[in-house]
Amino acid sequence: MASFFLESMDQTIVACALPSIASEFQSFSESNWVPTAYMLTVTAFLPIYGKVSDIAGRAATMVFAILVFVVGSALCGAARSMMWLIIARGLAGLGGGGIVALSSVIITDLIPIERRAKYLSLLSVSMVVSYIIGPSLGGVLTDKVSWRWAFYINIPIGIIAAAVIGFQLRTVPTQRLPGTWKTRLRRVDLLGTLLFVTTMVLLILALTWGGNQYHWRSAAVIAPLCFSAALAVVFIIVELRVASEPAIPIREFTRRNIALLLSAHFLAGIPMFTFIYYMPMYFIVARHATAANSGLYLLPILVGIGVVSLVVSWAVTRLGIRRRMIAVAMAGLALGAGLATLTKRETPMAQCVGILILPGISLGIMFPVVTVGVQMVARRRNLTAITTLVPFAITFAATIGLSVMGTILTNGFQSRIAAVLDSGQAHDVDIRGILDDPSSVWGPSVSEATRSAIIDAFVGALRTIFYVNVGVSLAGLACALGLKRFDPLGY
Repeated sequence: MASFFLESMDQTIVACALPSIASEFQSFSESNWVPTAYMLTVTAFLPIYGKVSDIAGRAATMVFAILVFVVGSALCGAARSMMWLIIARGLAGLGGGGIVALSSVIITDLIPIERRAKYLSLLSVSMVVSYIIGPSLGGVLTDKVSWRWAFYINIPIGIIAAAVIGFQLRTVPTQRLPGTWKTRLRRVDLLGTLLFVTTMVLLILALTWGGNQYHWRSAAVIAPLCFSAALAVVFIIVELRVASEPAIPIREFTRRNIALLLSAHFLAGIPMFTFIYYMPMYFIVARHATAANSGLYLLPILVGIGVVSLVVSWAVTRLGIRRRMIAVAMAGLALGAGLATLTKRETPMAQCVGILILPGISLGIMFPVVTVGVQMVARRRNLTAITTLVPFAITFAATIGLSVMGTILTNGFQSRIAAVLDSGQAHDVDIRGILDDPSSVWGPSVSEATRSAIIDAFVGALRTIFYVNVGVSLAGLACALGLKRFDPLGY
């Protein structure tokens, strides 16, 4: 639990330190690659850790992941250039993916399924707590000490966590493939792992470049998208017909509830990150809130996730999984996104903050149900790999969702600016700069007329992405309605 909290808090702390990092290295255009490099390696390697831990054991694999994360963080803190920092951040992500994946896997090993939801909900709570205190801690470290301590703080905590986990789990019986090290290594799906990681890297690079460094129609975006699609097809064939121990058990997706639960989880992740990432931008641009206050306004969604997940986990322990839980969650997300489409420049602050309550409740229902629901259906020998796909679905949703929503927001913002300002004024508006630093709208160099046009254009474009999220949530609701009844498993 502590290692999962460490990984979650790290991302929010680093986000606060990013402006200072970019300023010191005088590399503002490349600074976005710091979080991108981390998310790239987390997403690409997260699902692989399940099978690795089946071979090496949970304790050894978790300790390895934590130490890689610690080494990556130490190298980030010692960085002497932006490129050094980006590479080191990617290394930290390699360990971070293992921490995220194995946190739920170890709980699965240690806790019987009838009590598992309560412990899995604590992961949601730790994530929420990290999102609340992370920005404040990151701001204090950056302002009072140095941005380097945003990374160095991970070292002592990580070392302690690795020592405790290594000691506590070494005597605990956890799942591992039978046989000697040599026989277990022979069962590793090296080809499938390589294909999956390469596919993810190419896809994430294309989505990161599209609409930012390169136009969506450029070869730099289309080529990796095409290669990733081709490799995905090859990966599926290898997993189905070649691998004796597939890295990702594709055949499990023929089980309706697994396919629909993971799809609904992925689709729920898109509005989740849309609210968490873009509503603070609304508060800064439209309401002239500070960056710190804009984060505090997210408390309804964050607290909702934490509190409701605890309540729902209690209900799952006593009543089991119910299909209507997922349906209610997705319907709530659709309604929450629909209410967000009504947000205007002059919408009262209390109403804006109140809109975030419903998505928080919905996501709080979703999180403890999906993992246990997937585990109830999966074959025993694939349980570990399937469990790691639950956090992967959310991580992948963040990557896909923020990329697509960012493109829609940029295009909508640009077209609305062009419609209300003359060509000379519109050309002077730095749309990319505003999206990177929303507070620049309120800079002294921006005239009142231009500022008003920018705010109206931004809010209009923001409403568009929430319309899209209504459709995404309704697709998740369709997945929920397609679920079969769950076996109560005696509880």
